Amino acid sequence: MKIAKNLFFISLVFLVFLGTACMKVQEITTAEFSKNITIGVLLPLSEKKSDLGKTLLSTLTLAVQELNKKGGIHNQSITLLINDTKCDPLLAKQEAEELSKMQVIAIIGGVCDEETDAIAITAEQKRIVFITPVSSIDSLTDYEYTFRTVPANTAESENAAGFAFNVLKITKAAVIFEDARTSAEKEKSFVHYFEGIGGTVISEEIFQKNTTNVQSQIARIKLSKSPFIYILSSKNTELAMIADELRKQKIPATILVGNNILTETFAEENVNMTNNFYAIRIAFSKENEQTKKVLDSYTELTHEENRFPFWTATTYDSMQLLSKAINEVGTKPRDIKNYFYIFEHQKLAAGTYSIDGNGNAEMQYEMLKVKNGTLRKEK
Repeated sequence: MKIAKNLFFISLVFLVFLGTACMKVQEITTAEFSKNITIGVLLPLSEKKSDLGKTLLSTLTLAVQELNKKGGIHNQSITLLINDTKCDPLLAKQEAEELSKMQVIAIIGGVCDEETDAIAITAEQKRIVFITPVSSIDSLTDYEYTFRTVPANTAESENAAGFAFNVLKITKAAVIFEDARTSAEKEKSFVHYFEGIGGTVISEEIFQKNTTNVQSQIARIKLSKSPFIYILSSKNTELAMIADELRKQKIPATILVGNNILTETFAEENVNMTNNFYAIRIAFSKENEQTKKVLDSYTELTHEENRFPFWTATTYDSMQLLSKAINEVGTKPRDIKNYFYIFEHQKLAAGTYSIDGNGNAEMQYEMLKVKNGTLRKEK
């Protein structure tokens, strides 16, 4: 299958990172940088999730343009080979294989779960470094050459379990979750971790995507008399439905909402249903100096409203992380991979984080509580 490509010939420069990695830097020869540094980009640019894919592509373009202004990595330019995956795993696999034949140094991308899985499998087979700034699916931890600038699904649920057991002193819990991969992975991890630290999950309720009724699921949770409920949905409409049913059935439990669905806007618009609800999310602030600079530059470049500020930051960080690795250890995928595994405590656009032994970003989470329609941070 012939794959259409847009080529960007852009010089890349290393931006100074705050903090240094504890790794001996090997000597890099001139011959190693005698060619352009070629990076593959695999994103959905049409059809499903194309709005997010286009935002990520604009962010990568911004990052490379800024690096270019500094003179490039060892005076060498970077070439982005951009492909539209359409969130199709088969197409993503074919495009990743094609990129491997073109000897790209690394691949950045992956948005949809199955698409990202397909890229990771191919990158592992071809020994190409793959960085995803969006996907949190747990299966990516199985691949030695796959990294991400976001945490895995397990990170949220483990933090949620620890908050319930250690802070709220909850020993019994219930979970209601959507029949979708991310929510199912978080539910499984929550049960494992919560019971591992001494708690008991006494009710696990699942609902189908786009359902309009969770009355029976909430009724069973009510019968369990669980003092705590962890809600995992992917849409505001689903959360509103669950919250309304909890109110109707007069459930007195403490509520924690995951998946970053309980936003400031939702809390304000649903004051009567969400008061005293807790929300868990990654500690990300658009007002941090480095973050604000990136987001402002994005707006200046695109002249568009940024609907995905967090993923804009993580995508920008993906390019910065890769440029730092190339600057320090060269262009061999094995050396870049090994460098990533010792990357720690770096302050980037999305916040301060490290890369753990499974290639996942380790980031700080925060707990918030709804008070009269306002989300307030918990200590």
